[in-house]
Amino acid sequence: MAKKVKEHTSLPVIGVGQVTAPTDIATIFSEQKVDFIAIGRSLIADPDFIGKYLQLVEGRIRPCSSCLTGCLGRIKIGKGLQCEINPEVGRELEPLVHADEIKNYAVIGGGMAGMEAAITLRQRGHKVTLFEKDELGGQFNLAPLPSGKASLQKQIDYLKHEVAEIQIIKKEAKEEDLIGKYDGVILATGSKPFIPQINGLKEYKWAEILYERNIPRNKNVLIIGGGSIGIEIANTLIDYGNNVQIVEMLDDIARDMEMVSRKLNLQKLKKNNVPVYTNKKVERITDSSVFLKSKNVFSDFRIDHIDIYVVTAGMSSEKELLYRLGNRIPIYPIGDAEKIGDLVSAIQSAYLTCKDL
Repeated sequence: MAKKVKEHTSLPVIGVGQVTAPTDIATIFSEQKVDFIAIGRSLIADPDFIGKYLQLVEGRIRPCSSCLTGCLGRIKIGKGLQCEINPEVGRELEPLVHADEIKNYAVIGGGMAGMEAAITLRQRGHKVTLFEKDELGGQFNLAPLPSGKASLQKQIDYLKHEVAEIQIIKKEAKEEDLIGKYDGVILATGSKPFIPQINGLKEYKWAEILYERNIPRNKNVLIIGGGSIGIEIANTLIDYGNNVQIVEMLDDIARDMEMVSRKLNLQKLKKNNVPVYTNKKVERITDSSVFLKSKNVFSDFRIDHIDIYVVTAGMSSEKELLYRLGNRIPIYPIGDAEKIGDLVSAIQSAYLTCKDL
């Protein structure tokens, strides 16, 4: 559009819109022929975006993924401007300072909160060891898989880059690895899917169904739970020819989604005529049939010919190590291990906890 405007005016033209990387700047200047470029959300994610682009400031650009969760999303619910990847937004007058006493910390869990904790502790001057038995990024590695969410991979890649100089031990941390060897433990063990007790539920999937090797095609899929995870899975499975139905206990779906994302996801469900059963509870499952119970007993019914069950009924904090360690070493839970939330709350939890250690 900017190019078309430029063809019909001698006035300076400013290009704008999802400028999140240096390559975007080059593309807009070369293809749109603009005179200036306006940058918005990327300066929230990284106030030094321009300085790093011009190579006047060292470091990798902290990427904006255009998620809207921290900026627009938090503003719309009255929490003020925040950012999913930059926990210092709104705290610019509270700079991170070097610790008075250098300590040795173990961070347990290399998910997004764990990596942010390790980075913050290192910036404070502490010695840090990060324990991760699987892959850095944790469950957030699933976040870029739904339709339209690929840009979230940039945030994973950024934090992986930032922890590259931190010692990482590829194993599950045990009590004997920690007690007597560290001054404290940052518990970033995340969360696990909550699986409700449903009579007959034997085989089911969770968000891992979105990995390319797992995605079904042309199947009848019932999603149990209509929160953000369930809705994003539903809209992705639709793209592969699956017939999807959703059951939700509450009176509405996608209640925990950012408003713009929610609108777009609900529009796609409606466009594809996806049946959504609210105020319904799955009472029991018999092979390919599911029996739903309603608040009104007279509206109970069944759904037949289900090939795959996907359970997205919420999450629960993973605190097993916390209980095993007891009070034998100082422990600081962060992210979902402290309280179930989104990436904004996880990153902030890690940063604020470690900022004071």
